[in-house]
This record gives sequence, structure tokens and C-alpha cells, in this order.
Amino acid sequence: MLRKHAERQIIGLTFKLTPMMQINLFENLESAQYKRFKAYHDENPHIYEFFKRYALRSIEKGFKHLSAEFIFNVIRWETPITASGDDFKINNDFKPWYSRLFMKDYPQYEGFFRKRSSKADECFI
Repeated sequence: MLRKHAERQIIGLTFKLTPMMQINLFENLESAQYKRFKAYHDENPHIYEFFKRYALRSIEKGFKHLSAEFIFNVIRWETPITASGDDFKINNDFKPWYSRLFMKDYPQYEGFFRKRSSKADECFI
């Protein structure tokens, strides 16, 4: 069921926002890190495809939790892929982004990747 109004609490004040206001209010809040991740992800979609493949394979094998670092290292060692536009085969800066993107795309696996606080949280919550 859709709510007509969402409530946001900022500095102790509660605001009711209509859906249109929410879109307009938050559309320009993309951080520099998110823009960097988005450019990297758009240029290298194959990295996320491998990330998903190894995460889903791990889940099928019975793993309850895993780290994005583990998935990145498996990709590094088990595949010949590289990222274009970067000096690294796969850039570690994007581990939190990929883990959150995976859990957004597969909400049934929310919590599979244990997370630390990250700038990625601002974009995937």
C-alpha cells in the first residue's frame, strides 16, 4: 500500500512530504563518491555481473554471510577481467557500493554482506 505522505525528521522537526516533493528534494544529493561509482559501474558492467554470480553461488553453497572483499578477491584470482578507465583490476573503493547494490537488487539477501558505515549507505537506503 502506498502512503500519501512520507515523514522525515530533521533536527527534531517532522516534515510531511508528498512523493513529488521527495523526488525534487533529494534528486541533487548525489555525492561525489556516488558519481564516481556510477561512472565506474556504467563503464564496467561486467564487474557487477561477476560480483552477482559469485555472491549467488556462495549463497547456493550455504554461506550465510560473506564480505565484498572476499568476492572481489575471487574475481581477481579466478577471472581475467579488468576494469577500463582505472589503474586497478578492480577498485577496492567500490566494495561497499557493490555489496549494497547487490542487497538492493536481491532484497531477500539483505544482511548477507556485513556492512560498516559507508558513503554508499546514503544512496542505497
